Amino acid sequence: MYFECVDMLNKLFMTSLIPFLNPDYQMPTAMAWTFLFMLYLLYFSPYLRKGDDRLHLFAEVEVLMLVLMGYILYQEGDSYLDDRTDLLLSILLIALTVALIVVFFLMAAKNAFKMWRAWVRKKLVQAEKEAAAEKNVSDVLFEANPAASVDAREAALAAQSAGGIVIANPLFAAGQHAAIPPEPASPSQVEMQPTTPKRKRSELAMVELLEKAYDSETVPRE
Repeated sequence: MYFECVDMLNKLFMTSLIPFLNPDYQMPTAMAWTFLFMLYLLYFSPYLRKGDDRLHLFAEVEVLMLVLMGYILYQEGDSYLDDRTDLLLSILLIALTVALIVVFFLMAAKNAFKMWRAWVRKKLVQAEKEAAAEKNVSDVLFEANPAASVDAREAALAAQSAGGIVIANPLFAAGQHAAIPPEPASPSQVEMQPTTPKRKRSELAMVELLEKAYDSETVPRE
């Protein structure tokens, strides 16, 4: 947060305060100020990403070279340049500007790719956690009876995800594979429980599915 104020102070000094100085001291003062600001960037590294620090340093180097060019031309005292020098300086300055723009877009693309990769990784981790949680719930409810009905398994998971209460099936209890299963809870017994209407619907649907699962069991009844 503080660096925004420092950066604005740097821009204010370079664009609004230096013109009020004596022309003989404008370029040297600008070079000294730019050099000190570069040292500040190197020492404190105010940006969160190192690439942003490098990009800002690159921009300050370009500003320093432009000010140095102006100082050399001012010291020569001749505003006219020969064609060869003019061409070389033009190529140098244009190349610096284009290079700064290219580096900016490359850094922006790199940061965008990192943000996208982090978002995808977060989604994958979240999906893995949800799948692990569902698997744990399924194992806890049905590991006691390997021959449990697939329909009852899916119904229990659907009722749990809908916010209902999963009613334990005595048929799935450990050591009850060959025993006669007791009668399931009737809808009237479920209605006696103090639950919300949404949970009542889920429990009623669960009871009906469990009754169908009992009817389809291959365990003989007396």
